[in-house]
Amino acid sequence: KKLNAKSKVDCDWIPLPFNASKKIDWTPVWSLTEDTRKYLPTAWCYYAYNLPTNHNFCIADSNGNAAGNTIEEAILQGFMELVERDSVAIWWYNRLKRPSVDLASFDDPYLLAVQEFYQQNHRELWVLDLTTDLGIPAFSAVSRRIDGEYERIITGFGAHFDPKIAMLRAVTELNQISLGIDEEDISQMEEGIQEWITTATLENQPYLAPHPEIPAKVYGDYPLLWSDDIYEDVLTCVKIAQGAGMETLVLDQTRPDIELNVVKVIVPELRHFWPRFGGGRLYDVPVKKGWLSEPLREEQMNSMPIIF
Repeated sequence: KKLNAKSKVDCDWIPLPFNASKKIDWTPVWSLTEDTRKYLPTAWCYYAYNLPTNHNFCIADSNGNAAGNTIEEAILQGFMELVERDSVAIWWYNRLKRPSVDLASFDDPYLLAVQEFYQQNHRELWVLDLTTDLGIPAFSAVSRRIDGEYERIITGFGAHFDPKIAMLRAVTELNQISLGIDEEDISQMEEGIQEWITTATLENQPYLAPHPEIPAKVYGDYPLLWSDDIYEDVLTCVKIAQGAGMETLVLDQTRPDIELNVVKVIVPELRHFWPRFGGGRLYDVPVKKGWLSEPLREEQMNSMPIIF
């Protein structure tokens, strides 16, 4: 309770330890990796599930949840969100310097028009490559004000087999908060956002700036991983995860009265972008990729949660 009282944002929450001797509800999910049924705690699969206060060991979130015209489309989008958050967590909490991405190389007038629009509104806009060992393009769009008292740095994220889609997702997510946050009264912001907006700068958060010694990535640097068959793309997702020693699980949350396919995709080893510092990819991938010579210790991790 004392630790949770110090949290800066709602997601910065520490649960009680899981007690295997206590009875809980379980929900069946399907392993795409092993082609068999597995089980997960129901409290983790669905919102508004009330655990006893003396065994509040987890909380549901929307990570990996997605909808689609088909169940395969929903699975693909849910998996890409997991990849996005994993890539972001590895970058953010390790404060890794990553290369920029050349927007002009994507041959999309919209990207350059957005960059120009930001400049006209006293903001810089650039994109960082966050692609990890999985090889799936992942990006962070970053913007800061170049006038005024505070830089008001903001970010948007995206991941997809098609780097153009990943890029557009990152930039359009940034657009959702960009100019609005410049007009918002700082005193009315949540505590964590207020702290970030009034203190974060490129000087004290240098991992938000492009790596000064690595050339900018271009569209042609990213391999063609997708096909014209979403089912085959889902199998590629499963294969990539399995190649990294990870299992892909799916919970079908489709409601028959809605007639829209909804799933929750779960790859337990992929990291959420909330501040969760247990062992695994958060520490291993930067060393595996040569970005760090040795893993950081937990106390060396970025203490500021991702607030956007």
